[in-house]
Amino acid sequence: MGNIIDLTTLATSRDHALAWTSSKSVTAKKSIHAQVVAKSKTSKRVRWTNLAKAMAEGDNLRINAYAQVGEAKAQAWAAVKAANAPATAKPKAKAKVASAKPKANPASINALAKQIAGMDEAMQAAFLTAFAQARK
Repeated sequence: MGNIIDLTTLATSRDHALAWTSSKSVTAKKSIHAQVVAKSKTSKRVRWTNLAKAMAEGDNLRINAYAQVGEAKAQAWAAVKAANAPATAKPKAKAKVASAKPKANPASINALAKQIAGMDEAMQAAFLTAFAQARK
């Protein structure tokens, strides 16, 4: 049993992830996972919970990202993001216009104004009432 990992030397989530990725033994991985789960229950850091979830799901890409440092870490997280991105995004449907309003025609507006000017007050009031009802 030459592949025994001393769990007391593992302090950070990076150490645990590195030990997980370098370990071939199932029992060693189980003990590392158990330690990460225990740490996730006592730590306020979300990374421990996320690492435990990745270990439980066997998400080696994410565990490898936790184990990296520096530029390699940025590249590893970019690979995780790319792997989890949706394959193809569907274009959004365009909103349909309820009803197209006709553009204002100055000649027809002037003709309407002349017709209204020719009405008496009672007819103008009736027209404006009907117009207001139509706008609702």
